[in-house]
Amino acid sequence: MKLALLLSIFLLSAASTHSFADECVVLLHGLGRSAASMEKLEDRLKDHGYVVANIDYPSRKMSIESLAKIAVVEGLETCTKATASQINFVTHSLGGILVRQYYTIPYKYQVSSETLSFFNSRHIDEEMVIPF
Repeated sequence: MKLALLLSIFLLSAASTHSFADECVVLLHGLGRSAASMEKLEDRLKDHGYVVANIDYPSRKMSIESLAKIAVVEGLETCTKATASQINFVTHSLGGILVRQYYTIPYKYQVSSETLSFFNSRHIDEEMVIPF
């Protein structure tokens, strides 16, 4: 909850000077959770003009490698279909591991690294945007 509040404050503070209509946020929940755990953040982001892909995946039923291919690709495809010029990941716990795992795959979905940013509870106090 603290992470969601920090992200909301950060993302929404810039809203007065920037239009987010062309940005997409991929939300990935943690182990043993579901997309429902990210719904409040999803609603807030949508209220401020972001396209949001709140991805649900079976966190306890598949390997990290398999989950990364499923969850991250679904988020990237949603953002690509929305013609987003910027793709942001907001993750919790396992969700962050999936994004990092996905970007070690040689045949990954092709998205320019300039269009990505990554928010994770592990890094939230150190820096808000972690480029790949």
